[in-house]
Amino acid sequence: MSVFIFENFGLLGKTLAKAGKMLSDQDFQNLLSLHSVPEIARYLQNTPAYQQVLQDIQPDEIHRRDLEILVNQSTIYELFSLREFASFKERVIIDFFLTGFEIENLKLVTKYVVLGAQASPEDIEKKLFDLSPWSKVDFRALLRSKNLDELTHGLEGTAFYDLFQAAKERFSESRAMDVIENALDYWYLAGLPRKVKNFSSRDREAVLRFFGVQADLLNLELIYRMRFVFGMLPEKVYGLTIPLYRYFDSQRLMRLVRSQSLEEFMNMLLASPYRSVFYNWQESSEVLDEIFERSILSYLYRLARLLLRKHLAPLEVLIAFVTLKTFETRDLITVIEDIRYALDVRLAERYFIRPLKVVSLSGR
Repeated sequence: MSVFIFENFGLLGKTLAKAGKMLSDQDFQNLLSLHSVPEIARYLQNTPAYQQVLQDIQPDEIHRRDLEILVNQSTIYELFSLREFASFKERVIIDFFLTGFEIENLKLVTKYVVLGAQASPEDIEKKLFDLSPWSKVDFRALLRSKNLDELTHGLEGTAFYDLFQAAKERFSESRAMDVIENALDYWYLAGLPRKVKNFSSRDREAVLRFFGVQADLLNLELIYRMRFVFGMLPEKVYGLTIPLYRYFDSQRLMRLVRSQSLEEFMNMLLASPYRSVFYNWQESSEVLDEIFERSILSYLYRLARLLLRKHLAPLEVLIAFVTLKTFETRDLITVIEDIRYALDVRLAERYFIRPLKVVSLSGR
């Protein structure tokens, strides 16, 4: 009997159809040849991927910020659309992704409240993902918090309250926003095995395989920043790592956090299954922070593309599509910023997640 007999092929078909509408490399080349935000809006309005989310706008009147908001929101629309046809296990994964957007909102709100960003609550509010009515967190109310204590109190009754109570104490020691952001990432990924414990072994492996890699890479970035940028003690750094892994189990992580130098740490990465992520760090003149983040995102992009092509399991197709869609919107924001501020398009490749080779473009 086929192992796929009980799969929701209706949702699988819808997911593949949505994946087929994503922007191509040629679309990005075309976008980079444009000269204004209205031109970008008009172009996207005529693509299958963004037709619906941009159908009510007037391209000649739209502001850069408003276009970015709609582009960012498009992934949420796709998730809500797929959720209508999802089975129980598929909803678990879709809700997991939606929780990830809740976390991005919380990071934005917390940074504003704690660091006192040079913006009004109204400006920050426009950047928030609209997760209503699914989310039970009142992000707009949280934006009015005067400090971290008040923000934490505002989360009482939500799944994030205990997390912020614990993160507050760690933040008071280091005063680094990374502590709170890492705590959110920890909570998000560490809870995944429990969410999928009732899945079949095949489905459970399909989910944990991809997110195990993501957790590995986040742990590597965390160790780098906490150990070699902020100088945190190895034992404290280890306590912040996410207890989900694909290759870097607890013993390997402990060896990494006990590295005596950055060079020793990086050499251990170069001898690991993730060598291809960091192989060029010594030759680069860029800040290592930038290399870490972009290399990690690029690796996850390639992994998601591979999953989408192989169709190993319907859940993997869902995970791959949502991941690629999220990355696509981030690259679109890069394009919008590039055009708005008349930057050199040859630099776009440096900031793209997708491996787009930027060619000579006339007029830019």
